[in-house]
Amino acid sequence: RWFYEDVAIHAVAPNEWDLFGVSTDITEKKRQEEELRAVEEHRRLLQSILDCAADGIAVVDADGNFTELNAVAEQILGVSLDVASPDVMSDDYGVFRADAVTRLEVSEYPIMRALAGERVDHERVFIRNKNRPEGVWIAVSARPLVDGEGHTDGAVATFQDITERTRAAAELRDAHAELARKEAHLREAQRIANIGSWEWDFATNTYHWS
Repeated sequence: RWFYEDVAIHAVAPNEWDLFGVSTDITEKKRQEEELRAVEEHRRLLQSILDCAADGIAVVDADGNFTELNAVAEQILGVSLDVASPDVMSDDYGVFRADAVTRLEVSEYPIMRALAGERVDHERVFIRNKNRPEGVWIAVSARPLVDGEGHTDGAVATFQDITERTRAAAELRDAHAELARKEAHLREAQRIANIGSWEWDFATNTYHWS
């Protein structure tokens, strides 16, 4: 066990002293301090893991308040953990549906739906706020955090910036649509002019006629 000793010495005569001491059992206090150090060390380790992750990671507690937001998440979203209230977050984060126009209600956020017990996989969400005025597309997956007794005491979400992928896909769709439009105009022009066209596939030695 651990004890704290408080000792005092008083001179009562030449070459004579009285010794007074108080002994306090501090075993429980030492145990609590050691547990606290272990918790802090575990928290530092967890934060290091979060900061090294390639994806954005966010964690909320049972009340829906953000308790963790790693560096990648802050960079993608353009906000910091200071915005901890979901109600304030609604304005500061600027979370929209896949149409990039309709703002999501707080209860519709993937992480809040996970807090309600839902599993969310690869849902596309659009973020636009004062720090991300051009907007960012993200793909979000979220899960509830369940304790040993089966109670949900929080939720975690991971997300990736898919802005470039989304824009490239949109450009490809637009290119296909433009090609289809031009082909339709060509067919109509040929019909009106009463002319046709043909293609020869050299590799297969086949012809395609309009």
